[in-house]
Amino acid sequence: MVTDLAKELSLTSEQTNDVENLFVKHFEEIKQKMKEDQEKMKAERVERDTHRKDFEDSIKKLLSEDQQIKFDEFMKNHKAKQSQGGQRQQQR
Repeated sequence: MVTDLAKELSLTSEQTNDVENLFVKHFEEIKQKMKEDQEKMKAERVERDTHRKDFEDSIKKLLSEDQQIKFDEFMKNHKAKQSQGGQRQQQR
């Protein structure tokens, strides 16, 4: 890309080097930002999962053993339905 830009704009070799350095710096910054974003998303997912589990555990403390089993099955089915719904929304 830099070569094409250099030709199109008739850049000097110094300008070409400066532009190339800016490109490299830019893409390194973008790569780092994407890595940070992924790490942040992972941490948020862990936090949500922990919060959800605590919530479900609080509910299960209120239930009898039989109800807990039914609750676990209900949640398993509910999560499966949510996953299917999410996939359908993404395909739209």
